[in-house]
Amino acid sequence: MLALNMRTNRVPLLKTDPFKNMSFNIWMAGIIVFLTLAVNVDFVRHYLKLVPIELNYILLSLVVITIVVPWREIRKHIITSFIYPKST
Repeated sequence: MLALNMRTNRVPLLKTDPFKNMSFNIWMAGIIVFLTLAVNVDFVRHYLKLVPIELNYILLSLVVITIVVPWREIRKHIITSFIYPKST
């Protein structure tokens, strides 16, 4: 979610087409495939020396994302609405 949010500094996420940028879509698909393999395939997990993450760290990450993403979106709406309004 944060990667989608940080694609642009001035255009709110709801006003963009998230599937328009093909290279970004391929990158995100690659990340999903890699994470799925890294978590579910024992050989890959042992090769990368991955260890389980404690629930506290997962919850902390979710809290940070929940705070950062809406804040950036509100900032984008303010910038596009008030600072750089569209001229008619």
